[in-house]
Amino acid sequence: MRKAAGSLLLTAVAAGTMTGLAAPSADAAPQAKDPYAHVRLERVWAARTGLSMGGSTKQNAQLTVGKCSSDKSQRWELGGSLIWSEAHNGKVIASNSTKAGSHPYLEKAGSSNPARGRQEWDLS
Repeated sequence: MRKAAGSLLLTAVAAGTMTGLAAPSADAAPQAKDPYAHVRLERVWAARTGLSMGGSTKQNAQLTVGKCSSDKSQRWELGGSLIWSEAHNGKVIASNSTKAGSHPYLEKAGSSNPARGRQEWDLS
């Protein structure tokens, strides 16, 4: 595993699409007060592979796995139980299904119970 201080595990986010949440690497953008404010979601067993928006700005854009870069499309902010996209203001990671193999996507954050069911995640 990567030698990153404070590495956390994020489980069952995308049914194998993403298996880890790592602290920013040395080449990541400088952080303000909180070193975990803008992190990349990197796979634990696939070095330099992370979750990306794939360049799409559309509502419900499917997330993809790609080679890590310093692009904002690969930076995420953890806020409560939501994972916010740094590149697209107000959008969070969501999933319509609880079934293995389902694909996460981006959508505007919502406060209704159905939105919360699609958008809230937990670190365990």
